[in-house]
This record gives sequence, structure tokens and C-alpha cells, in this order.
Amino acid sequence: MILTSSSFKDGEQIDVKYSCNGEGIMPSLSWCSYPDETESFAIIFEDPDASIGTFVHWVVINIPDSINFVEEGTESIQKSKALENSSGKTAYIPPCPATGIHRYIFKIYALSIDKLNNINIDNFYDKIKPYIIDSTTLMSKYGK
Repeated sequence: MILTSSSFKDGEQIDVKYSCNGEGIMPSLSWCSYPDETESFAIIFEDPDASIGTFVHWVVINIPDSINFVEEGTESIQKSKALENSSGKTAYIPPCPATGIHRYIFKIYALSIDKLNNINIDNFYDKIKPYIIDSTTLMSKYGK
């Protein structure tokens, strides 16, 4: 499974326009080479370097297997469900570290189930674990 972005390259610093210091828009994402038996995808975007512990910026589940991209500036995905992030909102939160350079990691999971229920950021990994058939990550960095 391969996850890429035309907005940044894996491991590189993202442009300020994707941060809270710029437009704060969602970067593009696209994925390919996932297993044929995939029924849905789940995406989580996290900052593992936050001072409070891992901060979840965005999480979406029940992404149909027919969808394999998110356009730049778009944070809702057709027929999917956004979960509350660490701020208690379902909206995408752009990178905005208080100090230093942080890693921002998009993780995508190919799942063998089409709909997940009774899921939130606290039980996300436990709920998807039995259905994961493939996964990959895409990491960016950002600092003020």
C-alpha cells in the first residue's frame, strides 16, 4: 500500500500554507496498491511530538474502497464519517506546534469491513485492529 501527497514529500517539512500560520488547509492525499479484498479505509493524522502526548488532528473512518484520494483543501470524504479529534471537533486541524519541529503523520488503513461503529479516538486502534489488512504512513514535519 502506498500513500503519497502532491503537497509534500515523505519526511519533508510542509509548506506554511498547510499550517496554522498559513491557510491551514488540508494537503492532498492519494493511495494505491492496496489489497483487492479492501472494503473500506480509515485515516488518522497525528502529532506524536505534542507536549500533551499524541495529538489527533483528524480521523476519518468508513471511507469506501472506491475512493483513493483527498483533494487539497478538502477535509470531508464522500460517504465516510469524521470522528472527533483531540480538540473534540470533527474538522481537520492543521499543524501548529507551540515550540520546535514536530512530526505530523498520516496513517491509512485498508480494512476488511465496510462500516465501523461505536468508535472514537480513544478506541480507534483497538476497533480497527481485527480488520486491518494493510497500512502505511506518510510523515511531514513542521515548526514555527
